[in-house]
Amino acid sequence: MLMIVGCSTETRYKWLSTFFDGVPPPGSPAKMVVRRGNLDLQPIPNPLRSLAASIVAAPVAPVKNSGSLHPPYVQGQCTACHDLEAGVKMKMLLPALCFQCHQNFLDKRKYTHDPAALGQCTSCHAPHTSPNKTLLVMAGRGLCTQCHDDPAKDGKIKHPPAEGECLQCHDPHATNNKGILNKPNRQLCISCHQDPIAKVKVKHPPVEDECSECHSPHASDNKHLLKKPDRKLCLDCHDDPQEKMKVKHPPVEDGCVDCHNPHGSDNKAMLKEQERKLCMECHDDPLGKFKVKHPPVEDGCVDCHDPHASNVKGMLKKPVAETCFSCHDDFLKPAKFKHDPAAGGDCLSCHSPHAADAENLLVKTGAQLCLQCHDAGDLKKDKAHQQFPTRDCVSCHDPHAGSDENFLKPGITKLVSGKGTKPPPSK
Repeated sequence: MLMIVGCSTETRYKWLSTFFDGVPPPGSPAKMVVRRGNLDLQPIPNPLRSLAASIVAAPVAPVKNSGSLHPPYVQGQCTACHDLEAGVKMKMLLPALCFQCHQNFLDKRKYTHDPAALGQCTSCHAPHTSPNKTLLVMAGRGLCTQCHDDPAKDGKIKHPPAEGECLQCHDPHATNNKGILNKPNRQLCISCHQDPIAKVKVKHPPVEDECSECHSPHASDNKHLLKKPDRKLCLDCHDDPQEKMKVKHPPVEDGCVDCHNPHGSDNKAMLKEQERKLCMECHDDPLGKFKVKHPPVEDGCVDCHDPHASNVKGMLKKPVAETCFSCHDDFLKPAKFKHDPAAGGDCLSCHSPHAADAENLLVKTGAQLCLQCHDAGDLKKDKAHQQFPTRDCVSCHDPHAGSDENFLKPGITKLVSGKGTKPPPSK
């Protein structure tokens, strides 16, 4: 900056008019009225202020009514910010100079915007006039994307606020909230979105903390602005329930939200519906119109089945016999002789696991069930069978196991040998 304070009026005019337009000629009143929009600013009373006004006013385009003016500049108080005797440089470094008038918004803040922290106030704000609000050098998100990559540029699904004004969510200077947000993450989201866990009993812990653990606040290639596809996102925190499993439930391979609400629910395990009702959305009701129903099935399905995956056919949590003996007494342990289907754990060859029309959930009634494996001709040749031709098999035989090699029930052995007098009851 050239120092011309000590020059004559003619010399000063010559120098100033070489570099600046609008310098008043010698002999004219030392008065300059600067017009900005509909504002007539107050006179600047001396040549030094004329110089300052010319310097700061020359490059600024006319301000629209919606623009903004810096009060010290409007009032001609150049020396509030500039040290004119030192070549119009700033009186002190930024942001300390700004904080002479403005509140120190950096004080006691955890997170600060780099330009604000480094005192680069004029990278965002014009010091004198601007056609934009708050003296911004550029309006809207265009200013932010001068330094930051456009967060909504590449994602297929864009968050509407991210396409608009960044300051709707972010503080441009400093805040106590991560991401320099205006409010804590979750509070900010529910200022526009309905709180997904406001009235539910079971809440997903990440949702209680912040939404941005799962959702991108700007844009994403995934539905609902998720950071990753549904299932991959869940497996960031949860173990893969299908890993190393032979039998996999197809909905789980596709994702998790077919069955689970990712935010919260009134149902156990954050299910979208009560367990049994949820299963029936895809599966036919195994209870149907049967007369005899297995109580666990009336309650739900996951007492016996794993809803995600299993190494057992039918996605059972355990092999069939182990599953049955989880509730029923194990009649095989004390038995000397064991019926092959029962010994092999093949309970389902005789019993329906869900419902049936026959007593004890048998798949068929009476001798019809036994004749699935045993030959009727061979049975008729037996003397005892000839003696009691109308009796049901289980009247005499235990279908599972016993102390007799023919699985005869206690007391039946004597009857068959002729020592008993009372015939077995018919079933």
